[in-house]
Amino acid sequence: MTKRFILLAEGGTVNKNRGICIGLRNERRDVLNWSIRLSHFLADSFEERGWIEADGKIAYVVGMDVIFSTALDWMAIGVLGLLRGRFWEAAVYLLFFLTVRRYAGGYHASTRLGCFAGFVGFYLLCDILAAGIGGNGSGTFWLVYMACSIVAGETVFYLLTPIKNKSKRYTDDFLEGAKKKAFICLNLWYCLAIGLAVSGQEMAVQIITAGNIVVLLILMSKLRKRRGEG
Repeated sequence: MTKRFILLAEGGTVNKNRGICIGLRNERRDVLNWSIRLSHFLADSFEERGWIEADGKIAYVVGMDVIFSTALDWMAIGVLGLLRGRFWEAAVYLLFFLTVRRYAGGYHASTRLGCFAGFVGFYLLCDILAAGIGGNGSGTFWLVYMACSIVAGETVFYLLTPIKNKSKRYTDDFLEGAKKKAFICLNLWYCLAIGLAVSGQEMAVQIITAGNIVVLLILMSKLRKRRGEG
């Protein structure tokens, strides 16, 4: 049961005769395929040494692949943050995504390269906008920008979250719980942003702009689904 859930969660299918994940095999064709290749190599080595069983090997492949690919995303954002002289702003962006988008869902590219490029590209968009608004905007503009962003975020989260992944199966309880958790995380961040704004901290703009990026990804996901249905 556990293995089948993991395979379905990654968008793969189970071949009962060979016990392999077709979805993971197809990932090798992507440009950024190093993590899945390394995961297979390590899992094969673990199996040869008797550390893991063959039946459960694919679970280790999936787990290591997630760790390696996530580490690449984090390192890329961290390096860009250092180069831009805004490391802590980059850290806030990552933390926002980890806590909010985990439950809200959103747009996902169809390939590893597209996912990586989108993740980095949207971070740069967020950071450039936040730096421009925070450094040049007046107190009144900050207030209007934050108020409009919060209203838009609350509305989109209430109406559209959580975004379903077509490769996963959900229960009504899970969806309801994800919606509540997304709302809680979003509003905790908004409260922090308001507190920082009151004290004149530009980090507030980074938080609000990160929220706007998540809202944009949710709207993009809904638009793509509607086009697919049409």
